[in-house]
Amino acid sequence: MGYSDSNKDGGFLTSNWELYRAELALVALFKQHKTRCGSFTAAEARLAAAAVRPILSQPPGTVDGQIRTTEQGEVIASKFGNVEIGRSNLELVVAATLEASLLPHENTPPQLPLFEATMQTLSYSAMAAYRALVYETPGFKEYFLESTPISEIAELKIGSRPASRKLQDPKQRKIEDLRAIPWGFSWGQCRLLLTGWYGFGSAVTDFFDASADTVERTRRLDTLKKMHKHR
Repeated sequence: MGYSDSNKDGGFLTSNWELYRAELALVALFKQHKTRCGSFTAAEARLAAAAVRPILSQPPGTVDGQIRTTEQGEVIASKFGNVEIGRSNLELVVAATLEASLLPHENTPPQLPLFEATMQTLSYSAMAAYRALVYETPGFKEYFLESTPISEIAELKIGSRPASRKLQDPKQRKIEDLRAIPWGFSWGQCRLLLTGWYGFGSAVTDFFDASADTVERTRRLDTLKKMHKHR
């Protein structure tokens, strides 16, 4: 499961939420056909000890005694260049995999239906805000081309595929044609991590502004706090 392209299309929050829903649907389908479902992701592999939390946050049933990850080239030396550090990393991933396999149902909070409904609401707002900026704001494409090194990145021979699905003058390209990796890499190089946060603030604001009732707003805040606690 990967979120690079869906992140570029709909933003970070919506991308991760839709992957969550897709994984649950796959688990149900595999269970219906009495087939074991395996999970393959690159999302955990870059963060060493922090890999534990993403594994434990996988939907119930998706980590069934196994999980397959890729190791990004830029972190191999830091994670496995030393025998003790390498062993520690492997132990953390194995421990998280065992815990996610053995305790998914007991760890599921009773408010999960409410949490999922809240996430869907947040996702709608986050995606609307993200697409309004990236795909509907006049001049945004030009801003992206001029403020990030995307033209230089597109010329680097460091990937197996071209930066854009359509080989043409960079200034004539559409954001829709750009591949997800150079899109995210370009924002990272100019230190504006739009791909990692944009849309979330708007979603939370809309979530509270949907009700003028003080009691209801307090209830919604409590819901978000509980979701964070059980993440």
